[in-house]
Amino acid sequence: MILQTIIDIAAKCGWSVTVSVIDTDCTAFDFRRKTRSGVPFCFCADMTGGNPATLLNEILSFIDAFNPATFARQWRELSGAGKSQQARAAAEMDDMRTEAWLLAVELSDAIASPERHFPPWHLWN
Repeated sequence: MILQTIIDIAAKCGWSVTVSVIDTDCTAFDFRRKTRSGVPFCFCADMTGGNPATLLNEILSFIDAFNPATFARQWRELSGAGKSQQARAAAEMDDMRTEAWLLAVELSDAIASPERHFPPWHLWN
Protein backbone atom coordinates (compact mmCIF):
# COMPACT_ATOMS: atom_id res chain seq x y z
CA MET A 1 0.00 0.00 0.00
CA ILE A 2 2.83 2.43 0.76
CA LEU A 3 4.26 1.85 -2.72
CA GLN A 4 0.95 2.77 -4.31
CA THR A 5 0.75 5.92 -2.20
CA ILE A 6 4.23 6.99 -3.37
CA ILE A 7 3.27 6.27 -6.98
CA ASP A 8 0.06 8.28 -6.56
CA ILE A 9 1.95 11.25 -5.11
CA ALA A 10 4.48 11.11 -7.96
CA ALA A 11 1.69 10.96 -10.55
CA LYS A 12 0.00 13.93 -8.90
CA CYS A 13 3.30 15.80 -9.39
CA GLY A 14 3.53 14.79 -13.07
CA TRP A 15 6.03 11.92 -12.76
CA SER A 16 5.61 8.37 -13.97
CA VAL A 17 7.27 5.80 -11.74
CA THR A 18 8.67 2.33 -12.19
CA VAL A 19 9.19 0.43 -8.95
CA SER A 20 11.70 -2.41 -8.60
CA VAL A 21 12.08 -4.44 -5.45
CA ILE A 22 15.84 -4.99 -5.17
CA ASP A 23 15.63 -7.18 -2.06
CA THR A 24 13.54 -7.38 1.08
CA ASP A 25 15.17 -4.22 2.42
CA CYS A 26 15.52 -2.05 -0.72
CA THR A 27 13.04 -0.74 -3.28
CA ALA A 28 14.18 1.34 -6.26
CA PHE A 29 12.02 4.07 -7.80
CA ASP A 30 12.68 5.30 -11.33
CA PHE A 31 10.99 8.70 -11.75
CA ARG A 32 10.41 9.85 -15.35
CA ARG A 33 8.91 12.81 -17.15
CA LYS A 34 9.60 15.00 -20.17
CA THR A 35 10.94 18.51 -20.28
CA ARG A 36 8.89 21.31 -21.86
CA SER A 37 10.47 20.53 -25.23
CA GLY A 38 9.81 16.80 -24.89
CA VAL A 39 13.28 15.58 -23.88
CA PRO A 40 13.00 12.50 -21.62
CA PHE A 41 14.34 13.03 -18.10
CA CYS A 42 14.67 10.51 -15.29
CA PHE A 43 16.32 9.89 -11.95
CA CYS A 44 16.38 6.98 -9.54
CA ALA A 45 16.06 6.89 -5.76
CA ASP A 46 15.96 3.99 -3.31
CA MET A 47 13.81 3.37 -0.26
CA THR A 48 15.32 1.13 2.41
CA GLY A 49 13.61 -0.70 5.20
CA GLY A 50 10.17 0.24 3.87
CA ASN A 51 10.77 3.73 5.26
CA PRO A 52 9.57 6.52 2.93
CA ALA A 53 11.88 9.00 4.73
CA THR A 54 14.86 7.19 3.17
CA LEU A 55 13.33 7.75 -0.27
CA LEU A 56 12.86 11.42 0.53
CA ASN A 57 16.50 11.69 1.64
CA GLU A 58 17.65 10.11 -1.63
CA ILE A 59 15.57 12.55 -3.68
CA LEU A 60 16.92 15.50 -1.69
CA SER A 61 20.48 14.24 -2.22
CA PHE A 62 19.81 14.08 -5.96
CA ILE A 63 18.43 17.63 -5.96
CA ASP A 64 21.41 18.95 -4.00
CA ALA A 65 23.91 17.29 -6.35
CA PHE A 66 22.08 18.14 -9.58
CA ASN A 67 23.70 21.00 -11.49
CA PRO A 68 21.38 22.06 -14.34
CA ALA A 69 24.10 23.84 -16.34
CA THR A 70 26.47 20.85 -16.19
CA PHE A 71 23.72 18.40 -17.09
CA ALA A 72 22.59 20.64 -19.99
CA ARG A 73 26.17 20.85 -21.32
CA GLN A 74 26.57 17.08 -21.15
CA TRP A 75 23.21 16.55 -22.86
CA ARG A 76 24.14 19.06 -25.58
CA GLU A 77 27.47 17.32 -26.22
CA LEU A 78 25.87 13.85 -26.37
CA SER A 79 22.99 14.93 -28.59
CA GLY A 80 25.10 17.02 -30.95
CA ALA A 81 22.99 20.12 -30.31
CA GLY A 82 24.69 23.43 -30.97
CA LYS A 83 25.92 25.86 -28.35
CA SER A 84 22.85 27.99 -29.06
CA GLN A 85 20.80 25.30 -27.29
CA GLN A 86 22.80 25.56 -24.04
CA ALA A 87 20.68 28.27 -22.40
CA ARG A 88 17.38 26.56 -23.27
CA ALA A 89 18.65 23.18 -22.10
CA ALA A 90 19.95 24.68 -18.84
CA ALA A 91 16.55 26.33 -18.22
CA GLU A 92 14.77 23.04 -18.85
CA MET A 93 17.13 21.16 -16.53
CA ASP A 94 16.52 23.80 -13.87
CA ASP A 95 12.79 23.18 -14.36
CA MET A 96 13.39 19.44 -13.80
CA ARG A 97 15.29 20.21 -10.61
CA THR A 98 12.32 22.30 -9.46
CA GLU A 99 9.89 19.50 -10.36
CA ALA A 100 11.98 17.03 -8.34
CA TRP A 101 11.92 19.51 -5.45
CA LEU A 102 8.12 19.75 -5.65
CA LEU A 103 7.94 15.95 -5.58
CA ALA A 104 10.11 15.97 -2.45
CA VAL A 105 7.82 18.54 -0.82
CA GLU A 106 4.74 16.39 -1.51
CA LEU A 107 6.46 13.28 -0.17
CA SER A 108 7.65 15.21 2.88
CA ASP A 109 4.08 16.30 3.56
CA ALA A 110 2.92 12.69 3.27
CA ILE A 111 5.62 11.55 5.71
CA ALA A 112 4.81 14.34 8.17
CA SER A 113 1.07 13.51 8.06
CA PRO A 114 0.97 9.80 7.33
CA GLU A 115 -2.62 9.41 8.46
CA ARG A 116 -3.66 11.49 5.44
CA HIS A 117 -1.56 9.58 2.92
CA PHE A 118 -0.37 6.23 4.22
CA PRO A 119 -2.37 3.43 5.79
CA PRO A 120 -1.41 2.30 9.31
CA TRP A 121 1.96 0.53 9.41
CA HIS A 122 0.35 -2.90 9.91
CA LEU A 123 -1.38 -2.57 6.52
CA TRP A 124 1.81 -1.76 4.58
CA ASN A 125 2.71 -4.33 1.92
